[in-house]
Amino acid sequence: MQKPNPHFLLVSAFNTILLVIVAIFHNSGASPPSEIQTLTAAYLYNFIKLSEWPKGIVMDKITLCVSQDGDYSDELQALEGKTAHDHPLKIKQLVQGESAEDCQMLFLPDEEKPLRMQEWLHNLEQQPVLTVSN
Repeated sequence: MQKPNPHFLLVSAFNTILLVIVAIFHNSGASPPSEIQTLTAAYLYNFIKLSEWPKGIVMDKITLCVSQDGDYSDELQALEGKTAHDHPLKIKQLVQGESAEDCQMLFLPDEEKPLRMQEWLHNLEQQPVLTVSN
């Protein structure tokens, strides 16, 4: 049996902890939406930093794309220019039908309609784009 990749285990543990924290804040009603959005943006940034990108995928910048459904623009724009893997981070807002081929990560907020989410995933199924949702 093959041993799991230690980076995968670390990301899985981090993901689990984040989901528990978001669930607690979301269900308690004690946290305003902006705090959850800030936490989500921090999670995405750390997820980018912990991900290993295959050679040739990241050239001069790492592009985090987000569909326009959801209200994360301020929190994500705060990440613009930060670095990960010695590359600056670029945030790109996408509209449905726009290509996400130049994205390394695509964030689909949970406000995204299921049918549109399926369209995004279908359009990217042969592309090396890490797709993340909350």
